[in-house]
Amino acid sequence: MDILLSISLFLLAVTLFGAVKLGLVNNHTLQILANIAAIIAAVTSPIVSLWPNSVEQADPYEKNTPINRLSLQITLPKKAASVSEFVTVEGYTPYRDLYHYIAVRSQTEPVLVKAGPLRINEIGRWREQVQLGNKKIGENERYYIYVIAANSLLEIDNSAENLVSHPDSKVATVFVTRH
Repeated sequence: MDILLSISLFLLAVTLFGAVKLGLVNNHTLQILANIAAIIAAVTSPIVSLWPNSVEQADPYEKNTPINRLSLQITLPKKAASVSEFVTVEGYTPYRDLYHYIAVRSQTEPVLVKAGPLRINEIGRWREQVQLGNKKIGENERYYIYVIAANSLLEIDNSAENLVSHPDSKVATVFVTRH
């Protein structure tokens, strides 16, 4: 049990004990305290799971980056980073039941699927290396890197323009500059 949840429930138990000692306990009071306990459990459990060192220490992709467990994320590279031709892209997904792909858009090309379906580990982390341009093309150019959670299989080097622009799509993006 998480420590914050344990402390909160302990304080609730102390309050209940005090209410019993003062003779303030009836069915209505017990129902209120039970509701408070449920609210404490519901509120503290998600907060504790967002702490960077709570559950994920055994994860090989751990970077001590706080994770919002409710959204698809790219955790590496960081926004506006300067990267090489080959870049490792890492992130987190709460949508483990969907297919995940990395797509890339440059200043001169449309959004193209570059990798996937990604292998998602047991806690929703993923990692993949993609190429931005090639040795002769793409230096000093800005790239947008997308991770897309899709319901169906996609083909590598096909356009993903409709997926990244669709309002119902599950997409995260970061821009980088290739040096």
